[in-house]
Amino acid sequence: TVPGGEYDVYVAIRKSKGGLELQDEVPPTVPPTVPPTVLPTVLLLSQQVSVPDLWTTELRTSSVIVAAGLDVLTAPLGTEEQIENPYTLGTTQIIPKIGRNFGKAEELSLVLLVYNAQLTSEQAPDVTVEYNFYQKTNNGEEFFNSTDPQQFNQQTLPGFDASLGHQIVSGQAVPMRVFPIGDHRLEITVSDNAAGTSLIREINFTVQE
Repeated sequence: TVPGGEYDVYVAIRKSKGGLELQDEVPPTVPPTVPPTVLPTVLLLSQQVSVPDLWTTELRTSSVIVAAGLDVLTAPLGTEEQIENPYTLGTTQIIPKIGRNFGKAEELSLVLLVYNAQLTSEQAPDVTVEYNFYQKTNNGEEFFNSTDPQQFNQQTLPGFDASLGHQIVSGQAVPMRVFPIGDHRLEITVSDNAAGTSLIREINFTVQE
C-alpha cells in the first residue's frame, strides 16, 4: 500500500498505565536510589524496510517468504480481514517463520510471488523458477543440490487471466534432513521466457541438529 522506496519504520511500546507506579515494577537492573517516576517507560524499535516498485512493466517478485506453517481457510478473507492478514493468499494463510535456523527434522517452506511477467499470444505467462542450494564452507561456497525447475505457462496454468488478478505463486518445501549441518544459501532464479529477462532472489539459512 506504499510506493516503492526505502523506509524507516518505528515502533514505540509503552506500559498501558503510562508509567511505573509501584516500586515492585522497577526493573531489577535499575539502582534502587533512582525514583520510579524518572525511569523511561517507552521502548522504541526501528527497522529499515526496502519496498520494491511493483507498479512497472519490468519483472518483479515479492520478498522470499519463509513459512513456519500453512493453514487452509474455508473461505477467502474480506477486505478488512485481508488488510490485517497480509500473508493470506486466497484461502491459504501463511504463518511466517521468525529466524532462519532449522533443525534436521524441519522443512524449509518458501513462497514467492512473481509480478509483471509478459504474456504470450495466448495471454498466458511463460516463466521458469529455479531453486539452487549452496553450502558455505571454509573455502567459500559449493553447489549442493537443486530442485526441479517450476514452469508457469499455458499448460501448467489453465484458465490464467491477468485481468482477473490471477497471480504466479511459486513455492517449495524442502526437508532439512538431506542437508549437512552448517550455513547454506538458496539462490532463486526467475526467468521470464516471453520477455527474455530474469532476476535472482536469495536467502541464507542454517541447519542445526
